[in-house]
Amino acid sequence: MTFDLEIGTIKNRYFKKSLYLKEHNRCVGNLVLGPMGSGKTMLLLNGISQDLQEMKYRQKNGGPTNAVTLLVPEASVCDRVKIMAENEGIQRVTYFNPEDVKSHKINPFQGDFNSVVKAFLTMFEDYIMSLDDFHAALAKESLAYILFVSKYSGEQVLDLQLVKSCLQNPRILMNLVWRTIGLHGAEDNMSSIKDEEKYNLVKGLKIWWKSKIKLTIQNNELVYSFKVPFIFKSLKELVQDLTDNPFVHNIFTTEENEMFDFEDHFKNGGLVLINTSKEHLEQFSSMIGKYFLSRIESVTHQKGVVEPNSPIHHLVIDESHEYIYKDFIALLALTRKYSLSVTMAFQSLQMVSNKYGEDMVDMLLACLRNKFIFPGIGVYDARLMASIIGLIEGGETSKISKNLIMQDAFNCTVILAALRSGDKVSVKEVKMSYLKTI
Repeated sequence: MTFDLEIGTIKNRYFKKSLYLKEHNRCVGNLVLGPMGSGKTMLLLNGISQDLQEMKYRQKNGGPTNAVTLLVPEASVCDRVKIMAENEGIQRVTYFNPEDVKSHKINPFQGDFNSVVKAFLTMFEDYIMSLDDFHAALAKESLAYILFVSKYSGEQVLDLQLVKSCLQNPRILMNLVWRTIGLHGAEDNMSSIKDEEKYNLVKGLKIWWKSKIKLTIQNNELVYSFKVPFIFKSLKELVQDLTDNPFVHNIFTTEENEMFDFEDHFKNGGLVLINTSKEHLEQFSSMIGKYFLSRIESVTHQKGVVEPNSPIHHLVIDESHEYIYKDFIALLALTRKYSLSVTMAFQSLQMVSNKYGEDMVDMLLACLRNKFIFPGIGVYDARLMASIIGLIEGGETSKISKNLIMQDAFNCTVILAALRSGDKVSVKEVKMSYLKTI
């Protein structure tokens, strides 16, 4: 049985028919582009609704189940999908909701060390990008080693407060460094790290602390100080603000048994909802979203190439400019191998260009080959899309651009990728007739 995705209805005065995105075309990436109120969210909900129907079918008939992960900056979309899942009888539903004290939680430090470090560096990417190259490298190295000693020094409680203490007090950091070096040979410590990597980490740690922490004698007492206090102070303030936000604690926890198993989600399917409520998390909304996205990326790469005809994992990201980061492009280029369908919605790609440059936009357009363009997009986006349509169908790009800006409400221009010989790239005007039924 195939699970094609119904996009909407093509109709004119002579005929009416449904347009489908074939199942084998779903894993080449989907770009949804349009201003607020144009219909983007309804397109996302339509796709998720059909994913849940597939999930229900697979649950009933046994065997592997497809997975859906939704990442959005507000609760309303997650709440609607949660109700849809309940109506379909979906059994495996996880909801990370900072607005709810009873939300599912995750210990951000649990799991593979390299994945944890990558997730934290991704979470702090905006801060790191604000630094010059020298200080950016210093900040990344320091954060990685502080996470290392926090995780493997034998501390009973591992949380953001401990990280903040390390950034604030060089004496506390030095104590953890010595304890980590002393414990690295223990059989049950760092068991998840390979011996060669463990050796290199400890060796690097010894070099790092000598270049970052200064020891002096004052009044016959040993005094500790940071050699580059600026980096430690600014990182500490950022972590402090993060820990002071009460809504962060509704999704981040220190409990060891609260480790959401991303690998299990991929393997056994189900629905995961991630609300990074901008209203409540404020500037940390995008940071926490990037943390989750990085963990998903790491698990996808670790899982490797999947068996043919494996159920699809549909990763849906709304307001994607809030969460996208440089390394995520590497995952988008391999989605077919991983049976991963990524749908990314943007109000404008100019937000990506302003932050990461035109090369990032070009890579997104190349990786997200199915394109859904809603009416009312800005001049920047219209010119980009018009150049693509002009190559496919011909025509004067300035006229195409004007039409994209001035389209009627809920008419969507759809460009579908060609994957098999004989298939053709298509550019179609689609009436989103399902909008009234979701």
